[in-house]
Amino acid sequence: MDKQLELSLYKDGYHIEETDCWHMPLACTAGYYDFYYYQMFLFYTSIQINWKEEVNDLENLNRFGLDYISCKVTEKSSLIPKIREYINREVPVILKVHYSTLFFAYEQYKRSNLEHGILIAGYDDSREIIQTREWAHNYMNYPELNGGGLPKLWLADYVIEKMAWDSAEKFFHEPYVELVSVEENYELVSIPTVRSAIEEWICILEGQNSNLEKVVNSFNQVLQKNLNFDMKRFISTYINSLHIPFDIIGKYTATDEVKQFEQYYISGRKQIVNVLIKLFISKIELSAEDMEMYQKQNLKLDSELRSFLIKINEQLD
Repeated sequence: MDKQLELSLYKDGYHIEETDCWHMPLACTAGYYDFYYYQMFLFYTSIQINWKEEVNDLENLNRFGLDYISCKVTEKSSLIPKIREYINREVPVILKVHYSTLFFAYEQYKRSNLEHGILIAGYDDSREIIQTREWAHNYMNYPELNGGGLPKLWLADYVIEKMAWDSAEKFFHEPYVELVSVEENYELVSIPTVRSAIEEWICILEGQNSNLEKVVNSFNQVLQKNLNFDMKRFISTYINSLHIPFDIIGKYTATDEVKQFEQYYISGRKQIVNVLIKLFISKIELSAEDMEMYQKQNLKLDSELRSFLIKINEQLD
């Protein structure tokens, strides 16, 4: 039996470097039900990763009448049948693995001590293969997707099993493999609008300092303790991810003002981020004077952002 779900290639979607390899597959599974859910899930994720203590995936999915459902598979022989069961129910499923098990990834990704979500959208049991959806960080070339999108990558059943159980046993140290699905819950709330999302962003800015400011405040402690500093993720979080909410607002307001302000705001953030990266590479502490200067710069940027969002929201009346 061969079954494939009608899951978008997301050619017009966002790039993996604007989010991460866990929230992107979650967004794409949300987008399986409606492309708007894909956009807005990433909108809320970007805001929370920059201004909140944590990203609340369950809350963000619940906004659109979707549930986050985790399934722990404890028997090795049950993994592939369980995956096929999801696909037969017309539900894409995410397999949680460790980066180092991804044989198809670039070496710098395989050295990362992080988890990765493999999105699964089909299978062919006669050939014993699974259809996964992977991103531009694997070494295969998909020129039609311009370095982004969600291309199909067929993997043998035994490869899926090996990556899953190696991740569980060697890295996560768990007696199970975790599968995550995003499924419709018809009893949940009305769908948020772009306007209501902007209003929430405004409220967060009013009462919450940015996480970038917290990084500035704690930079010397991180340096002194020689803690891990993932520069690629640092740039993705504090610069690239913000393209998503600005892009969505720009599409719904159809005004050049949004793009112009985005360039201004991101430019200001880049100054801070680039300095921190250079200091970390050189193992040089941030002086008290510079720390105060970047704190003020960050507060000024966020104050201007809040004023801009209030102005833009009024245009949506």
